[in-house]
Amino acid sequence: MQPIKRIATLVAVVVAASVIAACSSASPPARSSAVVSAKPSVSVRAVYLESTVAPQLGAGDLARHPEVLVVRSQAELESRLATGEAIWIDKGVARSLDIDRLRRLTSGRVLPVALIGYNSGLFAFRETLPIAHIHGPYIDWNRVRLEPGFAVFSFRRFVRSGGTQFYLRGYDVTQTVDAVLAATNPILRGEFPSAEASAN
Repeated sequence: MQPIKRIATLVAVVVAASVIAACSSASPPARSSAVVSAKPSVSVRAVYLESTVAPQLGAGDLARHPEVLVVRSQAELESRLATGEAIWIDKGVARSLDIDRLRRLTSGRVLPVALIGYNSGLFAFRETLPIAHIHGPYIDWNRVRLEPGFAVFSFRRFVRSGGTQFYLRGYDVTQTVDAVLAATNPILRGEFPSAEASAN
């Protein structure tokens, strides 16, 4: 009986060694596809209130810029705006906004506001979106070419002197996401334009 026991013991040892070798040579579990395909988070640089009818910035152009957050109502604009983003407003919705609410949203904050669709700063922020309390002489806007383009308004207050610096400029260019970002990003970085006002 002893030889039989030895053979059984030997078989058990061989089987156990085979199992251990198989386990050690197995490939490690595949990484989760969610981890592999994860993209780094992108800081939002602008919140764009888009018109649902003939928006001024193309869908494909916006899709290439995840740093621009698109919203479609003033309430959504107010809820999604944090502390360091520019406000972009489509000309198609500008006249329907509650101006007092928009003024409160920008009060005391150095936030550039861009009106997309008009290349005159004066027409954009005196006639269409009057958040800046701009006054001036009568202009026959029927004689002025207002499209294409966009306009940017911003201001900052100086704590020591108590003064306020305004910036107003129209951009007579084809409106693209890159063009508007090039105008509003420097203001977000604190690179406020040196001129007090530059309107056209």
